[in-house]
Amino acid sequence: QTRTVERLKLKTMEAFATYLFKSSVWLTGFALVYMLFLRNERFFTLNRLYLVSGILISIIFPLFTWHYTVVLPLAPGVEVSDPQVLGEVSTEEPFTSQNLLLLLYLSGISFLLFRILRQTLPVFWIIRKSETHQYRSAKLIRTDAYPASFSFFSFVFVNPSIDEIETNEIVNHELEHIRQQHWIDLLLFEILRTV
Repeated sequence: QTRTVERLKLKTMEAFATYLFKSSVWLTGFALVYMLFLRNERFFTLNRLYLVSGILISIIFPLFTWHYTVVLPLAPGVEVSDPQVLGEVSTEEPFTSQNLLLLLYLSGISFLLFRILRQTLPVFWIIRKSETHQYRSAKLIRTDAYPASFSFFSFVFVNPSIDEIETNEIVNHELEHIRQQHWIDLLLFEILRTV
C-alpha cells in the first residue's frame, strides 16, 4: 500500500511539474509578444487587458489537454523466439530527487510569501498609526517611511517634504490607479510569481 501511495504522490508531482512547465511556456509566449510589439504602445488600457488576460490564459489553458490522432505507416513485425520475463525491483530511497525538488519549490514559495508579508505588513501598520486626510476620493497619508509616492487600495502615500502643488499632481495620478484598481493586477502578478 505504501508503494501505491508513493506512485500516486509521484504522479501528482509529475502532473504539477508538467502544469508549471506548460504555464511557463504560455507566459513566456505572452511576454515575448508584449516585449516585441506592445511595450512601447501608449494604449495603456489595451496593454493592461492583454497582460491580465495573458496571465489568466497562462493559468487556465495548461489545465486542458488536446488530443489528436497521428497515423503512421505499419512497420514490419519482429518475431521473438524466446519470451522474456521482466521483473520489477523496487528499492526504497529514503529521500528521492522528487522530494528534493518539492522541498526546493516549497522553500521558494515560502521565501516569496515571507517577502510579500515583509513588504505589506509595514504598510498596514503605517495606515493604522498615521493620520489620514480625505483628499477627494482618496485617503492621503503623509509619511517619511517611503521616499516615493504610491497608492495602496484607496490610500495614497506621500512624503511630507513634497509641497501642495506636487501633492495635488501625485494624488491626481494615483487616483487614476485607484479608479482602475491596479492593485488587482499587482496582486495577480505577485500570486503568479510566487506559484
